[in-house]
Amino acid sequence: MAGRRPAKADDRLTAMDFKMANLVLNGMGVCEAAIECGYSEKSPQTAANRILGKPAVKAYMENQRLLMSEKIRQETEVDDIWITKKFKEILDRCMQARPLMERDPDGGMRQARDEDTGELLFTFDSAGAIKAAENLAKHIGYYEIDNKQKQTVIQVGCVNNQQNILSFFTDEQEPQKEIGIDGAISQLENKD
Repeated sequence: MAGRRPAKADDRLTAMDFKMANLVLNGMGVCEAAIECGYSEKSPQTAANRILGKPAVKAYMENQRLLMSEKIRQETEVDDIWITKKFKEILDRCMQARPLMERDPDGGMRQARDEDTGELLFTFDSAGAIKAAENLAKHIGYYEIDNKQKQTVIQVGCVNNQQNILSFFTDEQEPQKEIGIDGAISQLENKD
């Protein structure tokens, strides 16, 4: 078998590596898992770091986490569409108008009225609505269009040639006008 290199120890998943990875995946702390696997109680962190740092162990654990995540999604029937619908449902419920109630002079409850207009008053869960709308927007990627931040470009003037710069100054009494570099400098000095 020419051309094949022998597998390095880090390329293989040993029985001890497998046991350690599964203990950690099932919620046991790394030191406790190392001790459970038979490593010294004097330095379990060192053994755990060495084992969990192996590329084969990292790959196995990542694969297992993905499989567990997919299994949970299938069992709970939760997916992106379901989450989007729930955020929308919560938003709609929070936006529903509910009568604003107050005590009447007889000790009972009645719907409050605006003192000036006499109109019936309603309330809604504004904090819940804002949070649901924010989470929905984050979930659908509204804030991360192409993962680029919006940039504001402010143009302050343009160069006509090497000797003239057009500057526009806005003064409430005067309309914008084109001036040369000397005029721009004198206007800046006068504003101070």
